[in-house]
Amino acid sequence: LLQDLGLGIFVYMIGLEAGETFFQEIRKQLGLMLASVIAITAGSAAAVGLGELLGLLRGTAVGVFAGSLTSTPSLALAQEMTDPD
Repeated sequence: LLQDLGLGIFVYMIGLEAGETFFQEIRKQLGLMLASVIAITAGSAAAVGLGELLGLLRGTAVGVFAGSLTSTPSLALAQEMTDPD
């Protein structure tokens, strides 16, 4: 309980300190964030599209995508798709 309370206070204090500039920086970097989303979307579409073209299972194509970009969410999706349950 004490550790959680300490962590909560620490995060709160960091938020007070950085909160003012946080949204300013997000607005400044919006173009780069949008470019990142476009690049990831294009990469995932290419992986799935080429997987279909080569006759790979969708789980395999998503796994290739996850491995190529070291994308943790993609890896979780690939594991979920190949789960035997």
